[in-house]
Amino acid sequence: MLRNSLKITVIFGISTFVQLISNIIVTRIFGATINLDIFLAAVTLPTIILTVIYATLNDVFLPLYGEIRTKDKEQANKYLVNSLIFLIFFSVIISLILFFSANHISYFFYKSRGEEFVKNVAFQLSIMTWSLTPSIIATLFGAYFYFDKQYNRFPFAQLMGSMFNLLFIIFFYKTLGIWSLVISFILNIIFQIFFVCRPLKMFLNFKFPNIQYLISSISPLLFSWLPLIVGNFALRSDVLLIRSFGSQLPTGYLVYLNLITKIFSLATGITTIGIQIVLLPHSKK
Repeated sequence: MLRNSLKITVIFGISTFVQLISNIIVTRIFGATINLDIFLAAVTLPTIILTVIYATLNDVFLPLYGEIRTKDKEQANKYLVNSLIFLIFFSVIISLILFFSANHISYFFYKSRGEEFVKNVAFQLSIMTWSLTPSIIATLFGAYFYFDKQYNRFPFAQLMGSMFNLLFIIFFYKTLGIWSLVISFILNIIFQIFFVCRPLKMFLNFKFPNIQYLISSISPLLFSWLPLIVGNFALRSDVLLIRSFGSQLPTGYLVYLNLITKIFSLATGITTIGIQIVLLPHSKK
């Protein structure tokens, strides 16, 4: 267990370090400009939501999935597919809500920077809200490997996603400009799915269950997950507050604040996440 925890901790540490390097390179490429300020304001909420999904969904899904898996592997696969389909539908609904309310959200947090700033933030935010669905797919597929004791698979996928994000920005910033950051934010998560995707045969025999059965099987997951979402979101909302208040400062200060917060949060959670991942699949055994 100690060896597996150490491996996962190292992988997450490298991934976090790559993200920090990415932020430094992005700052060097775009400078402390209004365009980068706009992107940092727009990406804040999607980043928090994705971080919450990665940090909490496995916490509730793994014990429930593991309890079923120890009794009936076929039933566990069915539960995984049902959960995936339901949460995809759930994430699309949330994405639609965020998409249509992007202007109101941007105005609430960044109105001090003016209408043009808010308009641009809202447009980029509305695009990046569609990253929720691939993040849920990647997380649930990753849970399958965690339970099979392939602990390195999903952390490695996230590391590859971070590397892809950095390389995409380096190769396309000249042609796409600031939109290379927006596009890479979404493609990064989609790229992770290729490292954790399950065989198609798991879905070939799938029959859509009746609504009553689907709700009864998924409701324990939702009721356990929602309190974690609220609590974890509250813990991570400091970045949103920092950038909201920072938007009242002159152009470029959001860039400086972003680098400072990234440096100070570099070690947060890295030392404990390895142990957590190793223990969760076996918590119901």
